[in-house]
Amino acid sequence: STAPGSDYAAKEFARHASQTPTLAIPASRFANDFSRPAYHLLPAANWTNETHGLFYHNGRYHIFNQKNASNLFLGQINWGHFSSPDLVNWTEHKPAITPEPGYDMHGIWSGHAVINDEGVPTLIYTTGGKKMGVGLSFPANDELTEWKKYENNPVIYGQPEGYTRTDLRDQYVWKEGDIWYMIIGFGVVEKGIEKGAVLLYKSPDLK
Repeated sequence: STAPGSDYAAKEFARHASQTPTLAIPASRFANDFSRPAYHLLPAANWTNETHGLFYHNGRYHIFNQKNASNLFLGQINWGHFSSPDLVNWTEHKPAITPEPGYDMHGIWSGHAVINDEGVPTLIYTTGGKKMGVGLSFPANDELTEWKKYENNPVIYGQPEGYTRTDLRDQYVWKEGDIWYMIIGFGVVEKGIEKGAVLLYKSPDLK
């Protein structure tokens, strides 16, 4: 018998339950797509833009991008992740950081990456929550394919006091002497006119 509840059905359920599904998108899906670049850093599929956070560590280059892994539109943005030994041949990894309920629930927006004072790669990203801010993430394994958000995120929460605009994003971070500096794209309103601006922060430890 093949009716539900039979030995046959139970065996089939058990066989399929023991298998791990492969959700990766095969290259064959776009093999005949004339519009898809043949030689360009891009994810296997779906929405992407704004590569950022390039650094070199333990023999490999790493770079990240804005990515919606589930669809073709701007939404559920996380940090896609690629690595390469030579800046030519790239491997796509699972996203490094993804939105979670709370301070970054509306998206992991663009940012930067540096090697910190302890020699540890550090991701510095825009947190999209009720307020926009800045978060940090650190590697959770030596291959840099697993990342863990800093427990005291966000290190900056919301715009500076006295400003009405709330959209800050796209950090760039560097060090001079003993001080880390960070600039962030922002906007101000002067006499009813919206203008672009850059916020400047400094820190002894990136935190």
